[in-house]
Amino acid sequence: MACPTIGFGSNNKTKHLLPNYKKKFVVNNPAELELLLMNNEKYCAEIGATVGTQKRIQILQRARELRVRVTNTKSSKIVKLEETKSRL
Repeated sequence: MACPTIGFGSNNKTKHLLPNYKKKFVVNNPAELELLLMNNEKYCAEIGATVGTQKRIQILQRARELRVRVTNTKSSKIVKLEETKSRL
């Protein structure tokens, strides 16, 4: 009978790390960015997929103030909003 092998797992030191060597923290409102204020060296924010356009803009503005890095700053929702504003 064959024994299971270890396989191709990630190194425990680099598991769950992004290419910038930080872990991601999902944010759904601007108040959750306050949690990253003291830990912005280890974590970076990622805006949740269900967050709307207005709240997404508020999160991006607050992240700039707190100097917290956001991984997904570009969004199709924001691009569509800017296009409609430019048409008016």
